[in-house]
Amino acid sequence: MRFVSRPSDAQTVPSTTSDGSAIFTLQFNGDLSKARYNLTVFNVADVVQAHLHCGPAGQAGPIVV
Repeated sequence: MRFVSRPSDAQTVPSTTSDGSAIFTLQFNGDLSKARYNLTVFNVADVVQAHLHCGPAGQAGPIVV
């Protein structure tokens, strides 16, 4: 199972403006016991951390990764 996302400013709560962009890929193994991910960012300098929220559209939800 594989998911690909293109995070954007429009998805940030509250919304922001930036020239940055990203591609996030998440892939699970067959029995869903392991996952691999890749996050590639563009036009962003000095990235020191990233995190994922789990929540409905328009809400940040709790940080899960």
